[in-house]
Amino acid sequence: MTLKDKLMVYVYRKGNQIEQEERDLKTSLRLSALDNLDHYEILLHRIKLQAWNEFIKDLYNIVINCK
Repeated sequence: MTLKDKLMVYVYRKGNQIEQEERDLKTSLRLSALDNLDHYEILLHRIKLQAWNEFIKDLYNIVINCK
């Protein structure tokens, strides 16, 4: 499997994982009856930042392991 193939598989899987986590967060926040939209936006932003950081770390590991 080439580096390009590995990256495509990783990005596809990570994208699906992030989408599912975002859906779960939205459901959880609705169920907890949080009426504060700012709180929701802050949590969503944190999750997106965390997902991005994990993505960069994983991407780095894929590239390093393909040398």
